[in-house]
Amino acid sequence: MIRTPKSLIAICLLAASSAAMAGTTAELTVTGSVVPTACEPSFQNAGKVEYQLSHADLNADPTASTTVASKNLNFSINCTSATPVATRWVDNKPEHNDNAAHINYFGFGKDVNGEAIGRLWVQHPQSKALGDGQPVDVIHSTDKTNWAKNGYGQISKQHFTSFAAEGETTPKAFTTYTGTLQLKPTIRPSEQLDMSGALEIDSSLTMEVVYLM
Repeated sequence: MIRTPKSLIAICLLAASSAAMAGTTAELTVTGSVVPTACEPSFQNAGKVEYQLSHADLNADPTASTTVASKNLNFSINCTSATPVATRWVDNKPEHNDNAAHINYFGFGKDVNGEAIGRLWVQHPQSKALGDGQPVDVIHSTDKTNWAKNGYGQISKQHFTSFAAEGETTPKAFTTYTGTLQLKPTIRPSEQLDMSGALEIDSSLTMEVVYLM
């Protein structure tokens, strides 16, 4: 038997329906833009951050979580001309996140049973960055239309994060965006983890640059 791909089956059915009911139509609209600029994001140390911990570094209370020391990572977004942009973040390892439904938490790692060991919170300290070398405020939005001050400067899987002149909440165009991201991991209580082997820290996030034009 020759198997027809599902996509082809759907197209065939639509074509048959159109032939049988000439008065029924459907419209497909394609929109978008070709922007006159390009922006390239980058991270310090190629985006690699390493933690070296031992079981002895975990909270001595097995019922309590461990707040791991934060680390900083510099970032930059370089554009060919002044361009308003936002960033959008993806958790590439949601299975390593013990609270994956939370929009501000990202995967941090797993134990020997493959269970998530905790979560990672990432923020712009003091909700600040630099636009062309000048201090700017970090703002966020769910729809790229209505913007608000980002109180903690946290990155999110739901919000777009952008940059505005201090005291403002409208994205401003800059050629170069720079700043620091602060990584703040939390490890679950040890009584909830398989401590018979190493806890593997395995976190991966993607920052996507979105043009606001």
